[in-house]
Order: sequence, then structure tokens, then C-alpha cells
Amino acid sequence: MSAIKYQQDTIDHYAAILLKELQDNATPELQTFCAIAIELMKSATPSRLRDAARLVEMRHMTKGLR
Repeated sequence: MSAIKYQQDTIDHYAAILLKELQDNATPELQTFCAIAIELMKSATPSRLRDAARLVEMRHMTKGLR
């Protein structure tokens, strides 16, 4: 599977989960934020998404050290 196909499949998977979960449980602001994030992911390259995921993971890990 190519990196772009994998990226699109992953985005579609999480978009479906978000749409299902956010429709009932989230504020309109959060729904809008997630919709924007999904559109940005669709236009990003796989390497940029990996970099962003690593950055989020590192931030999460460093918060646990405090």
C-alpha cells in the first residue's frame, strides 16, 4: 500500500469515528475544529503528518513527566 493510500484510509477511518462521536457529544466549536483538522490532513503529505504525530506524542509524554 502506498503512503498516500494509507494516509487517505487513516484519515477516512478517523473522520468517520469523529463524525459519529462528535455529532451528539461535542460543541459546535469542537466539531468545526475537527472538520478543519481533517481537511488539513487531507492536503498534507504523509511525512508532515508523521512529524505532527510525533510532536503531539512528545508533548503528551512530557506533560506526564511534570
